[in-house]
Amino acid sequence: MENEIREKKGDSMIPVSIIIAGVLIAASVLYSVNGGNGNGGQGNAEENLKALGTRTPEIESYDAVLGEKNAPVTFFEFGDYQCPFCGKFFAEVESLIRKDYVKTGKINMVWRDFAFLGPESRSAAYAAQCAKEEGRYWEYHDAIMIEEQRDGRENNGNLTTEFFTKTAKDLELNVATFSECLSTEKYKDVVTEAYQSAVDAGVNSTPTAYVGGRMVKGALPYSAFQTLIDEAIRVSK
Repeated sequence: MENEIREKKGDSMIPVSIIIAGVLIAASVLYSVNGGNGNGGQGNAEENLKALGTRTPEIESYDAVLGEKNAPVTFFEFGDYQCPFCGKFFAEVESLIRKDYVKTGKINMVWRDFAFLGPESRSAAYAAQCAKEEGRYWEYHDAIMIEEQRDGRENNGNLTTEFFTKTAKDLELNVATFSECLSTEKYKDVVTEAYQSAVDAGVNSTPTAYVGGRMVKGALPYSAFQTLIDEAIRVSK
């Protein structure tokens, strides 16, 4: 599997991308839609500097935005709750991005469901959207990610109705309302639309991030994302 940062056509900030490419060569791991066993792979500099020929994502009505809605930069993460490398990114990188950039108002963050690993992934996405009705999307999102990190395996039967309901109860949601929302798959169309938006944006593996018009594939180290985010903030001013 190959990792890449794709740039908008005509983008003049090549030097920053070259610096980032050096980091990408050493670090990225991801899950691919067509990647078989999903083992992490290494990239190369040439592939890391491809032109971005896809549509850059924008915040949609169904998105739960973490941070200031009017922040100058949005960090999009396209992920699947069962993807082990999404769990790696969550555990090792996302908390630092939230602390250093989201909580300080420099950027905001959006998780976009790319639920391709089966029924448990889709059910998890539906459940998080149900929690969003009561303003607890991100707390619910985090609870699912923590549960999946326990063994790092997909489709092992742990993302059940019982788990989703218990999590809703733990977060003091209206369990009756939540349960009806989940059982009727109320947000099936929303999750399907989110998946299609990912495809339109050129996503074919998880985790994939978009920041400052650049696509980044894989669970890169925090330092690589710092470089990208700082550059995006600089350009936005």
